[in-house]
Amino acid sequence: MINVAARPGIAGAVPVAVLLLTSCGCIYLGPSVPIHVPAKTKDISGNVRELDFTFLKTGQTTRQEVTKNLAPIDITTKEQGLFWGRWESSSRASAPLLAPYPPLGGRDWEPQNIIITFEQNDLVKSWKVLKDKDLFRELDQLEPTHITPLDLSTPMRLNVELPSEGQKSPHAADLVLSDASLEYKELHRGLQINRGNLKGITSAPEGTFTDASFHAEPDPAHIWLTLHFTKRTQLGQSLTCGLDPPGFLALRQYLREAKR
Repeated sequence: MINVAARPGIAGAVPVAVLLLTSCGCIYLGPSVPIHVPAKTKDISGNVRELDFTFLKTGQTTRQEVTKNLAPIDITTKEQGLFWGRWESSSRASAPLLAPYPPLGGRDWEPQNIIITFEQNDLVKSWKVLKDKDLFRELDQLEPTHITPLDLSTPMRLNVELPSEGQKSPHAADLVLSDASLEYKELHRGLQINRGNLKGITSAPEGTFTDASFHAEPDPAHIWLTLHFTKRTQLGQSLTCGLDPPGFLALRQYLREAKR
């Protein structure tokens, strides 16, 4: 093994070699490697913002304080005993092996969530910071309080993002929720799925965003999930898609009411 640090000539030759390769039209700088960078956070609107949760005190902090201090990440859930905040954070970047420094390195962002529950007197009962893969299980463990049943007298339309195969950006479809069925509408196809054929939803599988055919990126504006069917449909036995947080909560409630 050659100790580059102990060989100034070699160490100095690396950036020179990179420059020569680039000037010759050879732009491959090796595989991407993770590097640590100063931590940054962005709110649900994509604005860089510092988040501080030190004010949260069990049995002391009021809901009003939570709503005020965490307004930039509030997804405004209608569940009275729950606050859900969402943002994205980054402490790593991906850069070419031969040039592991900015500006060639791009930050890796990951959605984060905070779930805060309240006592009946609106004081903080508990709080927990979660990644998306743990969000579903945490929400399932919470007892919903004072949830108004979905009004499906007029079908509810949810816009969803889909994985883009061979494209650089996701393409959209619609899920239309009605009393008897869920309707799927895409540009060139559509079908109705009996409400009894809906089995449940889970977080999008591990590795979804590293799949070469999956061009969407995780972001705080979308929850990526897999909708499972009891029987096989024209979509297969499941559908992976992204919904905004209100749409995600509506679909969860729709499935919960269907099981009842």
